[in-house]
This record gives sequence, structure tokens and C-alpha cells, in this order.
Amino acid sequence: MLSIFFNNVKFLTMKKLNILTLFTIALVCSGTLFSQDVKMLEKSIGNTTDFKKSYFSTGYEGMIFSSSIFERPGKASHLSTLRFTMFFHVGTMYNYTFNKSVGIMSGLSIKNIGFIDKYQELDSTVKRRIYSLNLPVALKLGKMDSKQFFFIGAEGSLALNYKEKGYVKRNHKTKFNEWFSDRTPLIMPNVFLGYQRKSLYLKLSYYPMNFLNPDFVDKNNVKPYEGYKVNLFAVTIGTNVVSRMFNKKAH
Repeated sequence: MLSIFFNNVKFLTMKKLNILTLFTIALVCSGTLFSQDVKMLEKSIGNTTDFKKSYFSTGYEGMIFSSSIFERPGKASHLSTLRFTMFFHVGTMYNYTFNKSVGIMSGLSIKNIGFIDKYQELDSTVKRRIYSLNLPVALKLGKMDSKQFFFIGAEGSLALNYKEKGYVKRNHKTKFNEWFSDRTPLIMPNVFLGYQRKSLYLKLSYYPMNFLNPDFVDKNNVKPYEGYKVNLFAVTIGTNVVSRMFNKKAH
């Protein structure tokens, strides 16, 4: 698996290498910028209570139900078939609490997101998905001390691996996957909002960019996704468990 990964990386275009470099720099700098933003927000919000904590948490986006607002040649805009996945979604978050009502969180995660395209006239199904490396940032509002809060934020997702499966009458199957594929955008931003109670949360995400690249040209000089418009949205039921806590006494 690793040898396949590194062989494919060699063939990345210069444009994608530049984007990857920028994304890596963003990851490296995110900790410093996040710390600076925390200090600025703390001054503006104020911390007048004795409750002041920062902690790391381990997250598992256990169940992801995804669909899309989907349009392609010969098919008007509609909601695509519901897709369900439980694997492989893990991450870690750094949480900072300003007071009993306001907090912020950011971190890194990996997840599997995609959609299902059905061709009724051919009795066939095509499933498309990516594994992505994600950098979320969110504001938390609620009861920080009892871990009951709403959260709203945005996320940058780096598409690592693209996979496409095709079924014709559920007996003839084709599939392939590509690392850092040109079939999708390399970076896929999304916005999200949700509610967490204790360690369990519910989250709604929306991807405003087209999931597929309509300008992609395959080896046969064909644009297989020309005219495709795919905007993903997902409902996630997951857990976010405190893994390490830092206590600070307010002065």
C-alpha cells in the first residue's frame, strides 16, 4: 500500500505540489495562529470566572449519512441516494474555553465522504468517495463546564484518495482508486454546525464546491464528469472524548 502511495505521489502536477506545500504550511502554522487568536479572543471576551480549561479530545465521526444536490447531463438537479459509512473516521481536537459559555476548538481528522449515483435506465450504480485530511476550526457556545454546547465552524479538506465503484445489475463490478486524483478538487472546504452533549454530538456539514472536476480528461481524451454538479451534505453522529486536560487558575 505504501509503495503504491509513493509511486503515485511522484506523478503529482506542479500545481498540486504547490497546493500541498501551502496546505502543509497552513498545518504547521495553525498551532501558532490558533494560540494568537485565542489570546485575542480572550481579551475581547474576558474571563471573569474561575472556570478556565484547555484540553485535547479524541474524536470519532462514527456514522456519516451523506447525500448531495446532484445534477448531470440528462438528469435534472435532485437529491442523490443516501450513503452511509462508519469507517474510517478519526481525529484529535484542541479545545480552549474562555469562560463557562464560550470556547473554541481546532484539530486534524481523517474521514471518508462521498455520494451514490444511480442510473435507473441501466439498472446500475456508481459510488464515488474520497478519504480526506481535515483541518476544522469551530466556535462553541453553551455550557462549557457540563460539555453541552452548540458549535459552528469551517473546515479545509485535503483529498488524499479517490475511489470509484461501478455495478451493473449488481453482478458486473468495476472499481479503481487514485491518490491525489485530478478527478476531484484537491482542497474541498465545507461549513458545519452541530450540538454536543457530554461526549456525543450531532453535526450537519455542507460542501459548497463541486465534488467532481468537470474539466478532468481521462486517458481516452474524454471528460467523464463534464456537466456534473455535485454539492455534498452530511449528517454525522459521533463522539468527542476528553483525552488530556490542562487546568489553569484564573487570576
